[in-house]
Amino acid sequence: MKMPHIIVKKGQNIIMINLKKMIKALASGYLFTLIMLLVLTYLMKKFTWEEKMINIIIIGIYAVGGFLGGMYEGWMTGSRRVVWGALYGMLYITILVAAASLISRGTAYKSYELAGIILCGAISGAAGGFFSP
Repeated sequence: MKMPHIIVKKGQNIIMINLKKMIKALASGYLFTLIMLLVLTYLMKKFTWEEKMINIIIIGIYAVGGFLGGMYEGWMTGSRRVVWGALYGMLYITILVAAASLISRGTAYKSYELAGIILCGAISGAAGGFFSP
């Protein structure tokens, strides 16, 4: 089954965006995040850590997941890697926050905190796109 393409006309250039590439990058980022959160869960059973330390580790896992996914997205697209990495990072973090909000039946973030979280996701994804091969 072919994945749909979005065609954006800009002057005489036609940019085709393959949604399959973005889905692959998101799946790889979420797979990394899942594995690392499972490792963190195991380590939390073995060791006693403060809640603040656990929150910092979780934010680090999300940042690395955004970086690696942005790197993969930039590698697959080949051009405008930083832009695609930033878009990936924003989408990655937005889906994570939306899923957490659905699970907890409401968001615990204020609008400026949410904007900061999405900006951090965009920065980590853009950095991944910048360093992609």
